[in-house]
Amino acid sequence: LDLTFIDHSCSHILPSYISACASFLSRYLLTYKRITSSTSIPLLIEHLWPSKFMLYHTGYTYEQLRQGIEQLGQLLIGQDTTKLKSVQKKFSQSNMFSIAQHSCCKSAYVQIALTRLPK
Repeated sequence: LDLTFIDHSCSHILPSYISACASFLSRYLLTYKRITSSTSIPLLIEHLWPSKFMLYHTGYTYEQLRQGIEQLGQLLIGQDTTKLKSVQKKFSQSNMFSIAQHSCCKSAYVQIALTRLPK
């Protein structure tokens, strides 16, 4: 979520939309590690983002979030660039549970996980 504060391409996007995209992407990346190649991605999406429940609570369906999820994923993939290093450093600290060091936040992992999502 903090990556979007620095990237000007996200400045026009509603905060609720960014939050919903970040919520889905984080749940997906943490779950992706445990799935196999035979796992049905549409079923996984429905499990992570139950349509009616999440539409009621966030106002967004997965289909509406798809482009934003991709955009956030691309920010994670490019987090090693100079302008995003400060965010990565912040979330590498122990008081932030060193989440930036987690394997699910690595560029290669995010790139592979994003390719499995339906377009």
